[in-house]
Amino acid sequence: MDDSGFFSVQVIASALRVWSLELIPFRSQDPIAIAAKVNPKNQKAFICNYREHWFTVRKLGDQWFNLNSLLTGPELISDTYLVMFLTQLEQEGYAIFIVNGILPECEADVLLRLMPAVQTVKPRLLSEVRKGTASRPYTNPESEDEQLQAALKLSLEAESLECASEALEDERTEVAHPDDIRTKRLAFFGMKKEDEAENKLCLDVDVAKAQSSLLPSVNNADSSDKADMTEEEMLQIAIKMSMSDEVNNSSNSSTS
Repeated sequence: MDDSGFFSVQVIASALRVWSLELIPFRSQDPIAIAAKVNPKNQKAFICNYREHWFTVRKLGDQWFNLNSLLTGPELISDTYLVMFLTQLEQEGYAIFIVNGILPECEADVLLRLMPAVQTVKPRLLSEVRKGTASRPYTNPESEDEQLQAALKLSLEAESLECASEALEDERTEVAHPDDIRTKRLAFFGMKKEDEAENKLCLDVDVAKAQSSLLPSVNNADSSDKADMTEEEMLQIAIKMSMSDEVNNSSNSSTS
């Protein structure tokens, strides 16, 4: 212990050895630590440290409690939320130690086995109570159903991110084969040549139809011109005959 009253981890470990208990770092490769990371609810207690603050997360009876002295009282933690709670503490910079061994039984153990605790109002940080605020850094969901939904949501989000990452990787690594590109190019130009041949054939047919429709019109025009010339000649002959008759009549009248 230093002048400020802060206990080092060595001092706490020495104190626990009196009760045949030992501290094991939560992130170590010790078999007990590996088992605790997989299923922490099978342990008995955890000691957490951040800078000069220590607190305990302990199982009493069959329930877990956060015994942080900065709270207004013990905080009930469900088995479902315990993993998330320890993960959150690590993310905030806490060092976590497993208390390994048989803890001495206390009166709270006996009472909570007979009558499990029910917590309707969560404890608050003492500093926030003094400030008159209602917010606190770790908010334990109010029911196990909400805790389960939160855990499922985190799992689904992680799975969605993994699927999106795999799809993006597949898209980046997918490269078009040269044979596929050549086949598509030949198919494109083949379709283009077929369209040009078809258009040319349609054009030839249209020209042939136009020529055939013009031939009767030309023939009819020639016969019509011939008919018109014959009538004109006949009209001229008739006029000449009429004028000759008038001249003859005038000559006869003068002679008389």
